[in-house]
Amino acid sequence: MKIVPDDPTTLVNLATSLYRLDLHDRAIAHYEEASKYAQGFGQYFNWGYIYESRKDYDRVLSKVKYYIFLVFVSWLKYYCYYYIIIITIFILNKISTFILQIATTVVVF
Repeated sequence: MKIVPDDPTTLVNLATSLYRLDLHDRAIAHYEEASKYAQGFGQYFNWGYIYESRKDYDRVLSKVKYYIFLVFVSWLKYYCYYYIIIITIFILNKISTFILQIATTVVVF
């Protein structure tokens, strides 16, 4: 099987398959590699399950904390873009209103 080395979807799918085959050490290696490229968060759940099965709760918490951080950053980025768009529309509306006032003032004289 040929693997694209920097494709996060392939790496996460491979790691998940290895996890389900109880090849946890190999799965962790692929989850670590996928986390370098992945923009999604799914690998952190399975990664945490492996550590949980090993009763390594400190690592489980570290993965959960990182997952929560990624979700928060993603949420923040989404809402920042949303408010930037709203503010831009507001500013453009004010500018167009100002231009219309100037245009109607010039026509009156």
